[in-house]
Amino acid sequence: MFPSRVSRAARRLSLAAAIVSVTTLAGCGAMPATRSGFLTEPATLSFNEDGSIGRYRAPAAIDVARSTVGEVRWAAPELITEEERETLTKSLRQALTTATAEARSPGPGRPVLVRAAITRVETVSPTVNTVWALLLLPPFDRGGAAVELEAVDAETGRSLAAMSHAYFAPLSEFRARFSRLAPAEVAFRRASQEFVALLGGQSPPVK
Repeated sequence: MFPSRVSRAARRLSLAAAIVSVTTLAGCGAMPATRSGFLTEPATLSFNEDGSIGRYRAPAAIDVARSTVGEVRWAAPELITEEERETLTKSLRQALTTATAEARSPGPGRPVLVRAAITRVETVSPTVNTVWALLLLPPFDRGGAAVELEAVDAETGRSLAAMSHAYFAPLSEFRARFSRLAPAEVAFRRASQEFVALLGGQSPPVK
């Protein structure tokens, strides 16, 4: 009986180690930014080291306070329902509207029209993550989204700034792991804030 118990304990330890290893791997790695063809001049983007963010900013001054959110296009694979697509499209528009409304322009500049496309969405399974939480392990199923954003001169139509942004919701956004679309909405808010910072000339250099 004793060897049998040892064997069972060893199997349990092996299973636990495998679970922890998979969880660790699932939490690593960045979502790659997309190149869908939505942006006017995608070749101008400069990407960071992990490929999750590409940025372009023309030297022209931009009046962020006079930004208008225009087209928000769905350009992701059709893996979710029409109702969910509509929800996410509205969510990105709201995130951009909020970010631009809260921004302060560094000074006089060009008014811009912001256009956007949702190019990837990773949903989560609340059920799967609840099971993992009950096992006292970090939620395994993570989610996020990728978007492409562009600001064009409201009068000339010239592209003044662009960003391709992809983001997995971090574990610190714990509640988002238990709502199917919440991680994507976290990614939208993050992308909107970083894009508005880019418009205002506050974006960090590409790394």
